[in-house]
Amino acid sequence: MATIAPTMSQEPSEKLPVDTSSNVLEMPPFDPAIHLAFQEPSTRHSFTELGLPRPKTAPDMCFTEPFQLFSEEGVRMLRRDLLRKEVLDKHMQAWVRAPCSISQHEEVR
Repeated sequence: MATIAPTMSQEPSEKLPVDTSSNVLEMPPFDPAIHLAFQEPSTRHSFTELGLPRPKTAPDMCFTEPFQLFSEEGVRMLRRDLLRKEVLDKHMQAWVRAPCSISQHEEVR
């Protein structure tokens, strides 16, 4: 059975500058050294071991156990970006199977 990552603190690790003219937090630039904390999955499961046919266009890997990709600071940064009012107003959708889904949001550079 896979272990679940510990709950992350909701407290930011650093104070971010606030633009007082619009009360918007400035987003720091993405830095892989700070925002990523990739850990290999403990187990990979193949189509073959599950008795499923392997798709012709895919490797023989069906799924992995959960694994960590972002650091705590990286998760805070993503939440800060995705949970902004303007993003939720434009990209949040709801239906029976997904009461809250944020999709089609990406930063264009």
